[in-house]
Amino acid sequence: MRPALLLPALALCVLASGPAHAESTASEIAEAAIGAPFEHELYELAYKVFLANNNADDAFRLAEAALKARPRDTLWRRRAVQAALWRSRTTDALVHLSYLALSAGDAKALEQALTLAEGINDQASLKPLLALRLKKRNDAATLREYVKVVEALGEPEEAVATLKRYQNGPYRREVLELLARLYESTGNPAASVKGVDLYAHEYPVTVPLAMLRSRLLYGTGDIAAACRSLQEGAASAKPADTDFWMTLSDLCWAMQDGACAVNASSQLIAGGAGREDDYQRMVTYYLQHDPERAYATAREGWQRFRKEYYFVAAVEAGLALGRHDELLAFVGNLDEQQRSALARSGYAWQLRSRLYRQAGRTGKSLHSYQQALALEPGNAEVAAGYLWLLIDLEKTEELRETAELFRYRFRGKPELLDPLGAAYAWLGDYRRALDYYRLNYHQRRDDPLWLADYAELLDQAHMADSAYRERLRALLLVRQVGAGGTGGGKEPERPLLKTRLLLLLNPGDATDAAFGKLLADDSGNGATRELLVAWALSTERNDYARLWRLRRFGLLARQPRWAQLSLALEENDTTAIADLLQKDLERLPYRDAIEGARRTGQFPLAADHAFNRFDRNPEDELLDLQFRELAVAHPSQASAGLRLMDRGGIGFIQTAEQVSRPLTNRYSLAGRFSYTGFGTLKDDVVGTMPDRDVAGQLSLSTLFGQGRASVSVGGRSSLNSFAFVGLDADYRLSSTLSLELSADWSGLAEETAPLQIGGLKDRLTIGITHQLSGRDTLSWRGSVYSLRDQWRRELGNGGSIEAEAVHRLSVAYPDLLVRGFAGGYQYSRTGAPEGETYLLQPAGSVPDSGYFVPHSFVQVGIGTAVGSSAREGYSRCWQPYGSADLLWNSESGVGFHYDIGLAGPLIGYDRLIFGVAQDSGRFGSSDLNSLLEMQYRYYFN
Repeated sequence: MRPALLLPALALCVLASGPAHAESTASEIAEAAIGAPFEHELYELAYKVFLANNNADDAFRLAEAALKARPRDTLWRRRAVQAALWRSRTTDALVHLSYLALSAGDAKALEQALTLAEGINDQASLKPLLALRLKKRNDAATLREYVKVVEALGEPEEAVATLKRYQNGPYRREVLELLARLYESTGNPAASVKGVDLYAHEYPVTVPLAMLRSRLLYGTGDIAAACRSLQEGAASAKPADTDFWMTLSDLCWAMQDGACAVNASSQLIAGGAGREDDYQRMVTYYLQHDPERAYATAREGWQRFRKEYYFVAAVEAGLALGRHDELLAFVGNLDEQQRSALARSGYAWQLRSRLYRQAGRTGKSLHSYQQALALEPGNAEVAAGYLWLLIDLEKTEELRETAELFRYRFRGKPELLDPLGAAYAWLGDYRRALDYYRLNYHQRRDDPLWLADYAELLDQAHMADSAYRERLRALLLVRQVGAGGTGGGKEPERPLLKTRLLLLLNPGDATDAAFGKLLADDSGNGATRELLVAWALSTERNDYARLWRLRRFGLLARQPRWAQLSLALEENDTTAIADLLQKDLERLPYRDAIEGARRTGQFPLAADHAFNRFDRNPEDELLDLQFRELAVAHPSQASAGLRLMDRGGIGFIQTAEQVSRPLTNRYSLAGRFSYTGFGTLKDDVVGTMPDRDVAGQLSLSTLFGQGRASVSVGGRSSLNSFAFVGLDADYRLSSTLSLELSADWSGLAEETAPLQIGGLKDRLTIGITHQLSGRDTLSWRGSVYSLRDQWRRELGNGGSIEAEAVHRLSVAYPDLLVRGFAGGYQYSRTGAPEGETYLLQPAGSVPDSGYFVPHSFVQVGIGTAVGSSAREGYSRCWQPYGSADLLWNSESGVGFHYDIGLAGPLIGYDRLIFGVAQDSGRFGSSDLNSLLEMQYRYYFN
């Protein structure tokens, strides 16, 4: 159909037909109009038909067709917009609205277009629309929108150019803020920083600008300036500005500004946005500045994050604050999940150990630290802490075993040098402790407190010169600190350490004055109190020391035991000494403890303690002296000896073994066995001798108030077999006078060689010794005896009176003495030998008791001896000894005696003796008697 006929046809269809038929036919004709050339009436009528039929799609197509013919027709533009909106064709509607706004100047269309463009985020359409609005309205909101759109389109230069036009206008504040930000987008950070500075010069810095400048400065590497930029914006920041507070906290922490970082982190935590780092920073900072807040923050962090760090911090802070009860409840209330989170943490177990230790639960403290040690068996620092704990808990046996284990397991680990040194010093093994201190000397030589401890060890090792030098060095370091130097030592410890050093370096009035200052301070700690007691004792102020101890230590659970023992020894308070030895033997100064055990009659304890301590400290000369005295006075020993003798042509070879051991504090038991063989060295000096002489005996010794006694019983088999009994006792009558009593029944008779082989002796001796001085002694002795054969047939009897005077020229080895002696000896021959006793006489001789019993005689002489202590006592080194006597005998004339030998150890606690002796003129005989002997003695514990 030709276009000219469309309009009449469309009208006839509408007027002549029924409604349904008219609608259908009109739609077909209207659709045909879309492709026809534009005719106003036709397009108008077709548009109405489409609207009447709700046919928005064709209505839009019709409007589009009309606009092709008449593009500036605003009516059809609005119809196109309307039809497009009906069919939700937003983009098409936006195109036509933009035309109306930009080309036709339709203000309403402009607002509609902006709304649609914003709704579909069509930045390209928004840009010209906003530019138009900005020309018309010129408001800050539109300007911000325009800049935002242009920036989003990647055209920051255009945004900058636009903003510059408004820089001096009414929106200067907003413009400067936007410019500062846009300069960064243009790749000009320096201009951006200047823009922020310009803004800050005129207005308060906003949070975004502060973060912008901080970011830019951080990018240049100027972290300090970046941090300052954020701090300038902190005043305007709100708790909700989490990015700002996070950045500020991070930068301040990086700059080690703890207060700033903690303030920012607290803002985050208060706003519910706290990170784990924020809690950690607050705990770390407050541990140094506010332990209460550190404790609270750590517990809050533990409840939130369940991390080991917070548990550790909470316990550390709580321990520092003394919150033992709270912490015990805190640890005790951990649930299973929390316990499992900490089960593999060695340090958490260490903290539990510290907590239990401070709460007095030593068993749990040890168990907890052992758990830490099991988790980290190769960690030297953990091992060191365990040693310190054992020292603190005074677990002596565990400490000894652990120290021996760790010294090999952690050989060469510097962390163990100090604790191992302290452990061995605690155990009294000063020699080994000194080895560890020496290994650590170059690292700790500038620590005066450490040097003071080191000097005390040197004193124990009897290196007085070295100890003096180290104390002097420590004192100089302390004085350097006082004068503004760089020496070591904590400020509160310095006066105490200085006084401690002066006590040994410069005793006298000056040191007494320093101690007077300490006395004036009633708030002194335990170390101060102990030092004051030491000063009082060292200056013989024993009464004052006792009063000070009672006053200052009376209420303390752990009093200084060494001070108690020193005072008890000064007062000879045996009850107090025994009580201390029973309770705290290992913690007492060992030389004082040994002396205390000796004074209280506990000789086995004294010997045992001396034995153990001397094994650890073989260089201690004073301990050596104590040990030697105890070894002789109350020994635990085993010995074996060999003696070769020539007595006037009769040879003896004798072996003897002996063991002695204390049974109780007062009683000791000894057993001895000997075997002697005989032979002739000259003709016609002896008849028929037995094959051997075998003897065995047991001896029981006891100590009583002012003396000692021993009884021996045994058996001997030579010509005959018989039993024998012996008794020895001495009693101190006074400090200078002592009484001696001894008796034998069937004892050994040594007056002559035949009597020694085939006889025996009953004897009773009483003696008195008078100690004139420390070097001079007088003694008298009287004896009666009966000489018999081994069937107890009497051969003779007699008695003697002897006197001796001794002067000691020196006491310590090599001890030297001179002596003079005299005596009268009376013998009566009362019976003749019979049977096997007679057969001892040379063949063909008549029975004569004179062969067995010597003549009566008087004897006087002088002599000297050197190194006698080496023969009878214990020595740590090889020492020679000797003695010589010159005598006159009324029967034999001039005689002599000499004895020389060498004694010393082989393996330590033992003694080997080689000796040679000869004499002539004894018992009225001029025969030469010779002796060669060797004896080995071992002291055991």
